[in-house]
Amino acid sequence: MTYNPIAISALAADVVTFENAVPTNIIWVSNSGNDRNSGDESSPYKTIQAAVKAAKPGTAVMVKEGTYKENVDLLGKSGTADKPVWIVSADGPGAANIVAANSSKPVILGYGVSNLVIKGFELTGGTEGIKLTQSGTNLTKLVNSVVIENNIVHGQSIDGIKTAQTLNTAIVGNTVYDIKGQEGIDNVYMRNGVIANNEVYDIRGLSGIVVKAGSSNVKILNNYLHDVPDGILVGGFSSDQGSVFPAGVRYEAKNVLVQGNMVVDAWKHALNAYGAVDSLILNNSLANVSKVSVINATTDNLGYVSKGLQFVDNILSKNYWTTKDGAVSVFSGNGLTGDFDHSQLGPGAVKGYMPIDKSVHDWQDSAAYGRVFKGGAGADHLVGSSGNDYIDGGSGIDRMLGGKGDDIYVVGSKLDVVIEKPGEGRDTVFLWDNKYTLPDNVENLVIKTAAGATVIDNGLDNILTGGGGKDTFVFTANHGHDLIKGFQIGQDHIVLDSSVKLADLKVAQTTGGDLVIQHGSQSITLLGVDPHSDLTNVF
Repeated sequence: MTYNPIAISALAADVVTFENAVPTNIIWVSNSGNDRNSGDESSPYKTIQAAVKAAKPGTAVMVKEGTYKENVDLLGKSGTADKPVWIVSADGPGAANIVAANSSKPVILGYGVSNLVIKGFELTGGTEGIKLTQSGTNLTKLVNSVVIENNIVHGQSIDGIKTAQTLNTAIVGNTVYDIKGQEGIDNVYMRNGVIANNEVYDIRGLSGIVVKAGSSNVKILNNYLHDVPDGILVGGFSSDQGSVFPAGVRYEAKNVLVQGNMVVDAWKHALNAYGAVDSLILNNSLANVSKVSVINATTDNLGYVSKGLQFVDNILSKNYWTTKDGAVSVFSGNGLTGDFDHSQLGPGAVKGYMPIDKSVHDWQDSAAYGRVFKGGAGADHLVGSSGNDYIDGGSGIDRMLGGKGDDIYVVGSKLDVVIEKPGEGRDTVFLWDNKYTLPDNVENLVIKTAAGATVIDNGLDNILTGGGGKDTFVFTANHGHDLIKGFQIGQDHIVLDSSVKLADLKVAQTTGGDLVIQHGSQSITLLGVDPHSDLTNVF
């Protein structure tokens, strides 16, 4: 769906607390700016570093399209549980490219940061694209509640993305490639984290994705790895225990879920488990091209033995895996063939977080009619009864008046006049023309023509039903809460009153999974439409 620089993914929302937060302050950065400016959109800073220095909880640092040659130190900047700090590419993924000015430092470096979003950048060169770690040693001031999302990271000498000593961290939808030294995504002592929908390739060092050094409660989901040495490491080799992870921990990784990932043509093992315990490897597609095993479960460099591992329903490139005695408790349903859902892989399959709209609106269809009133070919004047009526003026330009019941009006011309008084039933227009404004006090409209129509709402909580053609739904100011049935993404359009800015729109979903477009106190619900649909051409 449409890129929103301050939105986060549904998976990230599972591990941080600020999924519904909106900025209370915005600082802009542009190549044409000046660090002596105010930071307003019309007076932006020139460097990201200057904007970070000025940021406070609730601030969104919006970086405009362009190349920025600098190494950004986050300076320990942190948000709060309901007011994070956003540092984001404002104009789309990769539009803002940060190139390391000093190749011996990370492009973005943060010590002990918390409640932070880093989103949408291209990050080029440096030792790491992003490196976040504790502020000191011996597990003090850990990184907490950070989202690293939709970045394009490449050309680093050590790791693409490196996190260490983290709590509640999400690494989602990133593309990482051309890593010369060690890992694509490397995680040391990650607690309660998710690594999902990343694409990792062209890793010339050690491995693609790693969680090690006392990591626990981590989900590794729907990642796509190719052209890598080792693919996914649950556990690994580590050192400095007591400083980088607690001395009392006797495992590298625990309670890790590895699900829905695809590893293609790893040079070594597609999946390694070193000192990993009580973890589930489920529904993955794992392939390597070397003579070694596809899966390898063994002991780490500290002597911690893998145990309690479950390998279930994985597709393997060959019937060859190596495990230490006692490492695997369940090995079931694994084989050389099977179905794998490629549509869930990588950055393109990221699902944005959608708040649930639990509002209940007064939408009702008209009741079945009891009487029929029909006109002819001329200009007719028809008056219904006090019951539920079906009123059809025919082919002329007609004037139709209903009563207290639920009335249905057949409108063959946009010049037809329908008159309803307030509070007189639930009324519906059947539209056969290509343009029509819903009359006052009429709640519902159904487009009957297959040629497409433009309909304008009337400010009530309307039910509008699309036809088979290209329909346009026009909403006035203060249009209320409207429901559209039969809306077709890619074909139908929505036009909002000029007072509504597209930047003010929010997207939510109903409890039934329908898409809701919200702005201020108004809303439009698209029945049966996936909330993650691309809305780029809808407005």
